[in-house]
Amino acid sequence: MGKVAVSIKVSPKEGANLKSIEAEIKKIKNVKDVTEENIGFGIKVIKVLVVIDDSSGGSQAIEDKISAVKGVDMIDVLDTTLI
Repeated sequence: MGKVAVSIKVSPKEGANLKSIEAEIKKIKNVKDVTEENIGFGIKVIKVLVVIDDSSGGSQAIEDKISAVKGVDMIDVLDTTLI
């Protein structure tokens, strides 16, 4: 079995503390990288890279964990690829 890299964009709720959200996301198992990205007009999103086993059946479990973090408004899976 191989590994799957999943890139996820996390949009915070208005006024949410990005550093707090990042810290909570970093605690989630299999999260490999967390970065902030400016998308314009002072709006920032958080990009998360997760590496999971392809036998795990998909990224829904990790998506649910990230969505449950306080201050997260919505998430979007940007890319999924075998590594």
